[in-house]
Amino acid sequence: MLKLVKFCFFVLLVSVAIQAASFTVEVSGTGKPVILIPGLGCSSEVWNETVAHLNMEGYQTHALTLAGFGGTRALSSDRLLATVREDVASYIRDKHLDHPVIVGHSLGGFLALWLAETNPDLPSKVISVEGLPYISAILNPAITPEAVQTNTIAMLKSFASANDDQFKQLQRQSIEAMVSAPANVEREMKVATTADRGAFTEAMLEMTVTDLRPDLKKIQAPTLVLGAWIAYKEYGATHDSSTQLYTAQFPNAPSVKLVMSDTAKHFIQLDAPDWFYNQVDQFLRGK
Repeated sequence: MLKLVKFCFFVLLVSVAIQAASFTVEVSGTGKPVILIPGLGCSSEVWNETVAHLNMEGYQTHALTLAGFGGTRALSSDRLLATVREDVASYIRDKHLDHPVIVGHSLGGFLALWLAETNPDLPSKVISVEGLPYISAILNPAITPEAVQTNTIAMLKSFASANDDQFKQLQRQSIEAMVSAPANVEREMKVATTADRGAFTEAMLEMTVTDLRPDLKKIQAPTLVLGAWIAYKEYGATHDSSTQLYTAQFPNAPSVKLVMSDTAKHFIQLDAPDWFYNQVDQFLRGK
């Protein structure tokens, strides 16, 4: 443990912050590049322990914070995620990163998949942690695009009409449902409350109305999808039923490996770090 603490401190000292148009990047370590994309309302800090682990394993990490999250300035755009996807591709090319591994959590996993299908030549491998090609369909497999648009707009109106205290309460309810340890709930709440309301709602809208499934066949990189289900056990979810729902999200993806956690909620890297690192390490080593 002491060794890990010392290493984390070393990483903190040598990390370099880089500003792009739609995100900031914390770069640390040396070795094969790994790009880490956080989820909705989160910042690069959600990857702090993952960064330390990957740096010790010989990887250079590029941990992103999307514009408007983590106290950063919001991007004036109604296509935040599409811009991030394009800017990450440009960042890889401009920095001459040699086929980086793309890792994303939740919304970040969605972005990782989107980048891999629109720029199949760029990543060597993709890891999506609780990120799906079309989240609206997993909530309701029979939902229509029109219903998605209507439901999402209604949800966004509730966020827009909420005052600051109400918005924070909505975020707390959401985070408590997705994170197990109280300390990690508070950790993520500190970041979530700094999110720009406009960036938060725009990112949510883009993800819920964008269906990546038709073009998943374009992804060339081996892809690992890590899923979780126990947060929904009281609603009747099981390991098998959740596996079926997740598998149905990837009908056209030839190189996808799905592994479900039986102990973690949505933030797998925080709830079950040892299991998470083991899955990531094995996948990156080709096992």
